[in-house]
Amino acid sequence: MQATSQLARLREVARPLGALVVGVAAFLLSIRLLSGASAALSPSLVPVLDRVVMGPLSALGASWLATYPVLNGTAIAALSMVLYTEALVTPLELFLMICGSRFGSVTIVLLVGSVEYVRQRDVSLRDAMWFGVLSFLVTWSVYLPVTALGYVTLAPLTPRLSAMASRFTLEFAALDSLEPFIERIVETLGPLGAGLVALGLLLGSLRLFDSAFDAVDVEQVRDSLARHGRNHWFLFAIGFVVTALSTSVAFSLGVVVPLSVRGYVERDELLPYILGANVGTLIDTVAIAIVLDEPVGLAVVLFTAALATLVATVFVVAYPWYEAAIETIFETAVETRRHFLAFLGLLVALPLVLLVVERLV
Repeated sequence: MQATSQLARLREVARPLGALVVGVAAFLLSIRLLSGASAALSPSLVPVLDRVVMGPLSALGASWLATYPVLNGTAIAALSMVLYTEALVTPLELFLMICGSRFGSVTIVLLVGSVEYVRQRDVSLRDAMWFGVLSFLVTWSVYLPVTALGYVTLAPLTPRLSAMASRFTLEFAALDSLEPFIERIVETLGPLGAGLVALGLLLGSLRLFDSAFDAVDVEQVRDSLARHGRNHWFLFAIGFVVTALSTSVAFSLGVVVPLSVRGYVERDELLPYILGANVGTLIDTVAIAIVLDEPVGLAVVLFTAALATLVATVFVVAYPWYEAAIETIFETAVETRRHFLAFLGLLVALPLVLLVVERLV
């Protein structure tokens, strides 16, 4: 009986651990394969990118829109980093594409909630959409200032960042040993086929990371959040840690939904947690830059993370003002169906405007 119990516990540990190991291996392979496929496609990508990405604003709009069909911001951030390693985008465009991937990834949560609202007529707009709208507003409150600050300051800082990054090397012999295997896959499947396989592997690895966290005692996390619901700094730190470890905003935000439904945590008390999650979500992009041996790209991601941390910290310090502002915008957005439809329309209109505005100037 005791042996059976020990075997069951061993399986409980081995399953998520195995998922984590396989997920890490798939993640590393997918990033290197995506890089190899992009290198082979580079001559064909140049004219396409010249038509789509005509400057910084179109880079922001393109990455934002690209998250809609992919349903994952990390995949778009990875693709942006790969394009940078092939010298197809500038450091400023890379920065804006990373920000765009953050805007778009959270918008997916809102759009999914919209579908549920349309399908379930007995649910009020406020009840169906509050979490998606709140997540969206918090993400925008962080990355709008980050985008503006980075747009103004990154260009003059780029030479200094490049000089600092050139002093470091991110080479990993174990990853370099994959190159012959990567080249064979690209030759066999072709650059486009290899690129699609790489994206599939990347998305699969992120799902494996999620499944690895199935063993986490979610109830214990929720109890801890409920006990410290008024400690904004604690909630901020937990949001950062859970998102950084799981590499999944969907997981970290999904943990807290039942708390609000049961009344353990008020809606306004979730704001610091979501702020922390919006900083922690950049950890996977840091890992991508390291895997690609791209010091300057890593410097750009760390620059983005530093700005996001600064902005989020200011909001936690000025929490009463911040909470009131978010609450006002939230109430306006879900006040009527017309307001909400206009709000959704902006999600499509804004990236489209960014994508075409440089063509009109």
